[in-house]
Amino acid sequence: MNHSRFRFLIASTFFAAGIAAVSVYSCEKESFTPGLSTASQDVEIKKVVMPADFCGELINKPVLDAHGAVVAESMIYNTDKYLIVSVYAQNGRYIEDMYMNICKTFDEIPLTDWGNPQYSSFNFKIIGKKLCNIRTFQVPLKQVPRTAMISLMAEVRPLIPTSMSDKEASRLSQAWIEGKFYGADQKGRVFIHSYTYCPGTVPADPDVVSAN
Repeated sequence: MNHSRFRFLIASTFFAAGIAAVSVYSCEKESFTPGLSTASQDVEIKKVVMPADFCGELINKPVLDAHGAVVAESMIYNTDKYLIVSVYAQNGRYIEDMYMNICKTFDEIPLTDWGNPQYSSFNFKIIGKKLCNIRTFQVPLKQVPRTAMISLMAEVRPLIPTSMSDKEASRLSQAWIEGKFYGADQKGRVFIHSYTYCPGTVPADPDVVSAN
């Protein structure tokens, strides 16, 4: 079986059955700089690829909109140097901006004065990029507590109307990787993740969490 057909089968299996496939890179290099999204109707479509240096446990979690509907899937794993968090939009949807916060305790998650998630202050961001079906954060393990609180919000936009109205097809949804609810009237989600020690992994200082 050739490599392109193998990758196609892996991608098809992942999206159809929601099982643990392996992937790593997004449409754009990660951006951790603040700013406003400038995404247009132009989109990029990427395929699932097999990472060469995957070694940690792979976690597959759904990405849910405000109504609890699954609009994307995520995979979380690590190499000996990086924590990888990938989000894959589904069914004609694409990802605009994406925000992730990694911290040691729940109290470190940024909140507004009203107690809602302040995702603009999350310590990792991919913003202002062309719409894409895949986005990925690659975070050095030195910046990740051994057991971390992770909260990730992706702005997911459907562009293929099918049975949806034009208004619905252009609507942004704030979707979160499945986890425990937090926030007052606007809810976010957070989950606990412990990365796997791989051969050559340098144990991270659990007190060091920075944006880059």
